[in-house]
Amino acid sequence: MSSIPGRLHRIMRKMVRMAGSSSAVDSLVSTASGSADSLPIPKFWEANYWESTVQLALRDYCKPGDVAFDVGANAGALSVVMARHVGPRGLVCAFEASPRIIDKTHFNLVHSGCTNIHLFFRAVYHRSHETVTLYPGHHLNDSIYNNYGAEGGASYSVETVALDDFVAATGLIPRI
Repeated sequence: MSSIPGRLHRIMRKMVRMAGSSSAVDSLVSTASGSADSLPIPKFWEANYWESTVQLALRDYCKPGDVAFDVGANAGALSVVMARHVGPRGLVCAFEASPRIIDKTHFNLVHSGCTNIHLFFRAVYHRSHETVTLYPGHHLNDSIYNNYGAEGGASYSVETVALDDFVAATGLIPRI
């Protein structure tokens, strides 16, 4: 019987192959420090064990030609997985509210080579065109709650969008 880390490693290798990045299979955790590509957060093909079950579910639910929404896209890893599954005739709408990570999200999405992802810098909320306050959290996980006692009263104001309003305005209806 194989060990859990060994099985997870094999699952990750299979997911990387399915995502279409075979050159990264043998370098799952190798990011050259100081290189132009190095980021403070893992790239989508690096070991990401806590998301493996989500990625497997996305494989089952995202079909070619679908529209998918990634609410709280963070670094864009799952947006890229969805984009590869929906293919060039599908579309992924990625929503990210954190001003501290939106540039990293954009960088990852552009460098993933997927042209079927649209990134929206908005907080998904029950009403559109309002402003919510976000507080810096741990490891770029910002929140509407000031759980970490933001130093110097640091906070960010972000415009909101309601998904119903977004669907009505764009005509894009997600399958999942």
